[in-house]
Amino acid sequence: MKKVAYFLVIFAFVLLTLSIWISSVYSNQYLEEKTFYASANFTYNHLGFDVSNSSLNFGYIPIGSSSTREVVYFNHYDLPVYVYIEAEGELSDSLIFESPVFVEGKSERVISFTAFAPRDSMPGFYDGSVRFIIKPAK
Repeated sequence: MKKVAYFLVIFAFVLLTLSIWISSVYSNQYLEEKTFYASANFTYNHLGFDVSNSSLNFGYIPIGSSSTREVVYFNHYDLPVYVYIEAEGELSDSLIFESPVFVEGKSERVISFTAFAPRDSMPGFYDGSVRFIIKPAK
């Protein structure tokens, strides 16, 4: 009888350890990922807008000023999520945004992105990408 009890204790310990390990591995998993193209044209004397709804285009931005675009993220999941945002490319250093962004289940949130053309920047076309990584809120 002692051997059976000892075996059950060891088995329960192994099962508990395995379940903790599996939950820690899958806790870093994300629900989905979306990547958007982003661009801006830094100029000395032009101002212009790009109203594309398939990418994050800021149009012409006079050096020393900024332009803001908004993205509406709709959380189609029943559970609340965090939207982690990452920017890459030439434009990434000029982008200002909040991350992570909390969104309740079955609701939407407006996320603002501001592209800033610093006074010491060179005129030209800058582009990159913005990635949304959707993870369940814990």
